Amino acid sequence: MSDLEQNARPILTPLIDGTAKKITFSEQMTIAAWATKCAIVFDGMESGESFYEQSDRLHFREDLIPPIDYTEFWIGHYAGPSLWACTIHGPGINKVSRTPNKSYVQTMIFGRFILQFVSIRPLTTAIVPVINIQVKNGPWTKVAVGLFAHNGGSMNWPPEHSFDNSSCTFQDFADRFGLKGLD
Repeated sequence: MSDLEQNARPILTPLIDGTAKKITFSEQMTIAAWATKCAIVFDGMESGESFYEQSDRLHFREDLIPPIDYTEFWIGHYAGPSLWACTIHGPGINKVSRTPNKSYVQTMIFGRFILQFVSIRPLTTAIVPVINIQVKNGPWTKVAVGLFAHNGGSMNWPPEHSFDNSSCTFQDFADRFGLKGLD
């Protein structure tokens, strides 16, 4: 994990500072791995049932590969008053979806860098799970850019649009999946 932190630092520092740069596919993978490490740590600190199972933790520790199946990552640029090391995270259960599932959403902000991801685990063994997760209305497609959305290519940082607390807040973005309403 120390190597992951060392590899992530030079990638994350310009994003946190808001410095323009290209983020390569390899760097996107490092960001996703670092976010997964954070999620596994935060999930392990929670009381109650964990989202990440022991097999997830062991697989990640050995390979440092995020669980790509049913996981999506987004990044955004924050232009409001500087916030540091704020995270909102937690599990939820969605019994309304055609395939009942449990989810884990984590949203973090460091300086100018916002990172969010959602992981979903089907609760049934359906052959082809159909996962529906409700997203609250908001300007999400304008202010959040999906990692890996560029088909293996690099992406520009910062994105064209920024969070600025006028059209949506960090809290709005963190709660866009209605995490508190999934139970």
